[in-house]
Amino acid sequence: MYVAAIRSDHSQVPFVKSLVLNNDVIELLAARVTNAWERPPWAADRLFERNEIAIVQQSSAPDGVVCVFADLAYLRAFGADLLRSFGEAHRRSQIGLHVHVYRTTVDDLARFIEDSRMPPGPWLELSIDSASAPIYRHRRNLPSFFITARFIIVDRLLQLYRPPLTMIDADVEVRRDLAGFFDSMRSYDVGLIIRGDDKQAWRCLLAAAVFANNTAGARQFVHCLADCIAGDIWGDVPFSLDALYLHFCHRAALAHGEIRFGRIPMSMSDHSFAANSWIWHRKGERKRVGASAPPIESGKA
Repeated sequence: MYVAAIRSDHSQVPFVKSLVLNNDVIELLAARVTNAWERPPWAADRLFERNEIAIVQQSSAPDGVVCVFADLAYLRAFGADLLRSFGEAHRRSQIGLHVHVYRTTVDDLARFIEDSRMPPGPWLELSIDSASAPIYRHRRNLPSFFITARFIIVDRLLQLYRPPLTMIDADVEVRRDLAGFFDSMRSYDVGLIIRGDDKQAWRCLLAAAVFANNTAGARQFVHCLADCIAGDIWGDVPFSLDALYLHFCHRAALAHGEIRFGRIPMSMSDHSFAANSWIWHRKGERKRVGASAPPIESGKA
């Protein structure tokens, strides 16, 4: 089992956890989410009491905010296309970009922004957390933590910003002004990519793009998801924990019938590089090329 132990003083002690998700663990998570849906939340609030998120720069984008989460090493390797392409696509747009950078400092972030030669703009929003935060103590498996923790942080961002949010991956190229995408989702509380291929049920939701509107339904869904993950994130986190909790929160919400779900098209995470897609996603061999890879051009991988 990989959930965290709770001492009598409510502090948490991470168990040594397996990185293998077996059926027993998956069923345990399903039961935990079902029981948590109507339970008063506590874990996410406790996590942020002990691990501060610092807002470095906040924009006033009124129509929507795209949220990206990565450490500086990953941004240096894959973030150039994201920052360049987002700026180019949103020069006259009312959509902002919020980049949360894990385990860094304001000075290191400033150097990265300067080195990236990113043109300043009102669309850019930044936040960081510190490598000295208690959540990083004795942590070995950082990549899976970064992937999973974004669903906790986005809960705070949804409380911070008035516009709707869309989470995307950091290793992408934005091909079009995303104002049209946000407009297409405004009648829904939550938007998810649902894959139709033959996979296990919990793998049919693709976490590469998640939309959360500024509605009570979206806030309920995101806060429940964040709270469930926050209770299990103090030890080393297995890969796919985010996808499991996303699936089970989606299932619980459907059972209660309170959340309006919309379907996000695969063109928001397109690894086939179609000309009319919203976002091109780096995948496979392109990721292995690293920072020397040229920008994606003319629909070619």
